Amino acid sequence: MVKNRTIPDPVILIGHGRSGTSIMAQLMREHLHVAFGTESQFIARYHKRLARYGDLENDGNLRRLVEHILEERWFRHSRKFNDFQTNAEAILADVRQRTYRGVLDAVFGQLTKHLNMPRWGDKTPEYNYHLDTLWELFPDAKYVHVVRDGRDVALSLKDVYFGPCNIYLAAKDWQMQINLIDPFVKRLPPEQIMEVRYEDLLREPVQTFLELATYLGVEDSSGDLESTLEQEMVS
Repeated sequence: MVKNRTIPDPVILIGHGRSGTSIMAQLMREHLHVAFGTESQFIARYHKRLARYGDLENDGNLRRLVEHILEERWFRHSRKFNDFQTNAEAILADVRQRTYRGVLDAVFGQLTKHLNMPRWGDKTPEYNYHLDTLWELFPDAKYVHVVRDGRDVALSLKDVYFGPCNIYLAAKDWQMQINLIDPFVKRLPPEQIMEVRYEDLLREPVQTFLELATYLGVEDSSGDLESTLEQEMVS
């Protein structure tokens, strides 16, 4: 039986958007019970706006922040993706600390309860440009960096409608984001960062994923997780 250890710290998945981050989030959701929803996209934006809300010890200020966050499209997408809905009263009831971090824990905690999972995760490639903000808000999180060969990222990126118009610009985009992520990763405590190469996940999926499970504190003493991975990942 797979079970989580004591403290279910949030899991922050970082990496270029064409590096396999979506696949990794889906695998962690299915097999490690990390409650990943769709890309949140609002965490850094509201962090910049916090001064507008004043002291969050004030009930009115706290409610106003929560109600504004509830207008974000993450909630609309979550209704379609996870059949998940919540409201201001439910979030406010779950706020344990009257801080922005406390609000975020309550918001994402609603999703973990809906999915009956012990911890939440987020995967939003846009946050590659706001890594210091993530660390300020989530100094206890487990960070996972998915890395893929830049040539494959560039080939993948140039074929999507929102990507650069040629292979050179696609490669430059990958390099720019790697240059943002690498210094951040090197500053993190070793116990709070794991880099997963996308190529390793393809070549040795079971072993790579079991190493990730160990890093996240997920035990598999009975071997159920390994057996499931063998069945689903190895053709």
